[in-house]
Amino acid sequence: MICLISKFAILIPLICLLTCPVIKSHAQDSEEPNDSVPKHSPKKAALLSTFLPGAGQAYNKKYWKMPIVYGGLGASLYFIIDNNKNYRRFRQEYISRVNPKPGDPAPDPALSAYRDQDLITIQDTYRRWRDMSYIAFGLVYVLQIVDASVDAHFYDWETKINEDLSLRIAPHSSLATRSFGLKFSLRIR
Repeated sequence: MICLISKFAILIPLICLLTCPVIKSHAQDSEEPNDSVPKHSPKKAALLSTFLPGAGQAYNKKYWKMPIVYGGLGASLYFIIDNNKNYRRFRQEYISRVNPKPGDPAPDPALSAYRDQDLITIQDTYRRWRDMSYIAFGLVYVLQIVDASVDAHFYDWETKINEDLSLRIAPHSSLATRSFGLKFSLRIR
């Protein structure tokens, strides 16, 4: 019963977070129309990326970034699993050599060439690499959320800036100074 209550305690705020933008948009629709183009929400992009990595990039219509996100997360996860497997393998070998018990598996013949001190060093190396893989996974996860939010902020920027800013480049020559060059004209509205 307590487990069911804790699940509802997590589920109810999640439903509220996801439905608040819908309720807010219906409230705005009942008022006078503000703009015919709906606003692109950075908050929604960040929430989508938080709950499903890559979804914020899809919301921003940057589909080419999704394989990069999943490639980074997948590579980090692969190295977490592989380094953890090797860490446990060398740790188990060291424990079975130093403190053998009747129920323990037999020492691995492939690792018989290593000394006890070598096993400790290799074990520490794989543990360190595993921990770095966890950090890499976290960084990729956080960076894809930040990327989705920043992309959503700049979603309409290109069209807005094109209307207000123009740059013209033209050849220029001067007979008085006998020089040639380029003329840059920047127009700001």
